[in-house]
Amino acid sequence: MSESGSLQLNLPSTTSGIYQSLYQQIRDQILGGYLVPGARLPSSRALAAELGCSRGSVERAYELLLAEDFIQGRGAAGTYVNPRLDSGLIAAGAAGSGLSRGKRSEAEYSDTEPLSLRMGVPALDAFPRKLWSRLVNKHTRNTGAAELTRGCSFGYAPLRHALANYLAISRGVQTEPEQIFITAGFQGALSTIVQCLSTPDDEIWCEDPGYYRARSCLNQLGVSIIPVPVDKDGLRVCDGIKMASQAKFALVTPTHQSPMGVTLSLARRMELLHWANSQDSLIIEDDYDSEFRYGEKPLPALKSLDANNRVIYTGSFSKVLAPSLTLGYVVVPEPLQSIFEQSFSALWSSGSVLEQKVIAEFMAEGHFSVHIKKMRKLYGERRAALAGALGSRLSGELSVSLQAGGMHLIGELLNVRDEKLLQENALKQGLAPTMLSSFQIETIYPPTLLLSFTNIDVSAAETVAGKLAVAIEASLN
Repeated sequence: MSESGSLQLNLPSTTSGIYQSLYQQIRDQILGGYLVPGARLPSSRALAAELGCSRGSVERAYELLLAEDFIQGRGAAGTYVNPRLDSGLIAAGAAGSGLSRGKRSEAEYSDTEPLSLRMGVPALDAFPRKLWSRLVNKHTRNTGAAELTRGCSFGYAPLRHALANYLAISRGVQTEPEQIFITAGFQGALSTIVQCLSTPDDEIWCEDPGYYRARSCLNQLGVSIIPVPVDKDGLRVCDGIKMASQAKFALVTPTHQSPMGVTLSLARRMELLHWANSQDSLIIEDDYDSEFRYGEKPLPALKSLDANNRVIYTGSFSKVLAPSLTLGYVVVPEPLQSIFEQSFSALWSSGSVLEQKVIAEFMAEGHFSVHIKKMRKLYGERRAALAGALGSRLSGELSVSLQAGGMHLIGELLNVRDEKLLQENALKQGLAPTMLSSFQIETIYPPTLLLSFTNIDVSAAETVAGKLAVAIEASLN
């Protein structure tokens, strides 16, 4: 979104007025000056996936805004706030209507528990609150003059050292702490990489299907996305070479592909590394959900095979600890270290020093590894319980596949064809499944649900399966 504002939306408690609510909230944020003329809006598919509502609701809201000239559609280029709107007149009108900055409704800031099945949220009930609070209080009490200074723009040094040790042991990534840079989450890492290393109209391979927020970030940065299909062995490198052999980057999730859950095979890994080395290209490795594999040890990272400095490794703490910790990191090859140092010195991308100190101690004292082990066991139990409940309640309506790792199940719908209707009916039941279609670029899959099990206790699995059964039954043609 624009530097002058970002889209902040909340769904109403009932589904009957979703599109009206979205229309009103976006309209108010334009009038309030939070969305400036020319700011780009998310696609209807991406916004629907993020909010857990139907794409039709977002499209109806956009249609109303388009009819009233608040926004403009530019075809494949996306949807934008009407650039012809006068910012001065908007601000004047907002001041008289109570929509000025500082007068946003409390609902826009409200925090609600995630609906069952919603993607991207770790088990919040298992977060180590007492320990975390103790560490936060400790570092807050010990804040002195030195802690109030600007600090190092590359990230808190003890955290960089802790990450170097952790990655060497758990992911097979051998790196010096100086090659690790702390970022504002994964998207902060991705945007910094592209800003440091890309030129206008550079091409980047993206997995199809693949993480829609990463694509949105890349679209904002002006790189050209090349959708490369994924099969049971991961990214089809041969297809990428045929489509854009001289692409500057390849963005991949090799350990646990997002969202299909497959692993990039060793043959494909070697093929990808060979392509990058021969073309002087770079691979951006998003080590998505790598910590969570069930019944087997986590696989080494693609970076562990990188003998020619082709792989830039990224990770974050959002999925393993909490989404509110918008901290990530990027591990750069040694030849690129000075470029990133210059960029980070200018951009100041490393985020909250207090949170970095807390995480550094959390890791150094061994709590991080213990937490990962605990969550792996918990997720294994919740995964098995939900899969079993869905199998017994929906065997004729949903074909559930279990991958070796990850934080969600994949369920192909056998009879439902109207995804929008199913999402609306699921929301009525307090459920927020994600549609695989929101991750697709060009490749078309049968109607398929992505179902997170992380926040569904074993005792609640049957209830959730029953609610999903009701939603599916109501959606049958």
